[in-house]
Amino acid sequence: ASPTAQSPEYVPESDLEAHPEDDDDENPEEDPIPFPPLPPILSPPSPVLSPAPPPSPIHPLGYQAAMIRLRAKAASTSYSPPLPPPFILSPTRSDAPSSVGLS
Repeated sequence: ASPTAQSPEYVPESDLEAHPEDDDDENPEEDPIPFPPLPPILSPPSPVLSPAPPPSPIHPLGYQAAMIRLRAKAASTSYSPPLPPPFILSPTRSDAPSSVGLS
């Protein structure tokens, strides 16, 4: 007998069809569950930054750095103006201003 035939895991060719080792119906937990593909993640557009001006031989680097800082601190049109302070009503009606003379 060959050494392969003496191995404990040896299955004669005639028994392969009668005893299949990998039966897909035996363990349904091994079968992957089909999931629909995920939609692509869309990132919000990044803000467009104005390019830095080219270095000027006329102005020193300190001046250029100061201008960059001033531009960064300048009021942007994307911010809304600050809101006025809230109008606080008095807790009682007797403290409220009279509306008789307002008409």
